Amino acid sequence: FVYDDSRRILQDVAFGLQACHSAHIIHRDLHAGNIGLMYTGDSLERAVLMDFGQISEFSFSGISGHAPMSPLQTRPPEQFLSREEFREYKRVHESEFSGEKDIDFALQKRANIFNFGCIAYQIVAGHVPFKPRNSDGSLMGDPFKIDSDDLKGRYAYEQRVLDLLESKKDDLGSYRLFLEEGCVFKSTPDVLQRVIVKCLMYHPWERYGSFDDLLSDANYFLVDPKP
Repeated sequence: FVYDDSRRILQDVAFGLQACHSAHIIHRDLHAGNIGLMYTGDSLERAVLMDFGQISEFSFSGISGHAPMSPLQTRPPEQFLSREEFREYKRVHESEFSGEKDIDFALQKRANIFNFGCIAYQIVAGHVPFKPRNSDGSLMGDPFKIDSDDLKGRYAYEQRVLDLLESKKDDLGSYRLFLEEGCVFKSTPDVLQRVIVKCLMYHPWERYGSFDDLLSDANYFLVDPKP
């Protein structure tokens, strides 16, 4: 865990997403591969959000129900639902978002929060948190290296990810115990552990409601110069 570089990357990504959401923009392909790192010599200067082809003004216009908007490696549980299931999901849990003007936008903001938590964990541990393992305990290969025509293989991998999301949460919808199985995670600053755990809550209404809230909670890690 390299404190200074990790802090800079997470700070820049969080502020970038805060600005996107303020402009009613959702990043629809948020993962570590879409974060660019700019160096001066050997020194990291800043991190920037990339793949603007997948960043667009948020709208569900013309969409019947829900379509997944996050890549598999950082996708939150609710985005595994079918369109029909998602319509029912919104109806059942509407009261959880009573203070929000637009429940769809509220959910997508919290999906970006989950994406961010996956990226933060990857920076700490070297891999995304919900990455399936082979029978020998080794991490499975990158799903994007699976032949795009191998639909059966991609579906099987997707189901393995979903199985992790469903089986590793505790009764409160937290993945803390699962995340702490990795000794690297337990050695990170307490505030970063807390932020990652809250970002990765199973239920979207248990996550941060915005990057304003996240940055306020993580203030001395993401803003102040020392932990």
